Amino acid sequence: MKVYKLGSRFDGLEPATVLKDWGAVCHGPEPRDHARVDAEAPAGPVTVGVWAVECGEFDLTYACTEFVTFVEGRLTVSQSGHTHDLGPGDSLFVTRGETVRWKVTQAVKKVFVAID
Repeated sequence: MKVYKLGSRFDGLEPATVLKDWGAVCHGPEPRDHARVDAEAPAGPVTVGVWAVECGEFDLTYACTEFVTFVEGRLTVSQSGHTHDLGPGDSLFVTRGETVRWKVTQAVKKVFVAID
């Protein structure tokens, strides 16, 4: 069992390359990101874990469908003229192929469920 609680420590995050791997278009310096995979089905399409990113702004085209809940930080996401300010306790659902602009104003940590 894994429990993801606001204010919890999320140890074990390692440097990641999600922004590079997914071809994010950065508006300014590329923020560093870190991740931890908590569950991954060897033959299945689901991955669960924690991802963190520093302040910055980038356009991200999703390589998978993803549901996330933010546990730290502040950001604004926008798509097709719709803008949302998000923070701890807020969730986001994005389907594969969608492009979302992230403007991270306070370093973010999110818990994610990704479906290939």
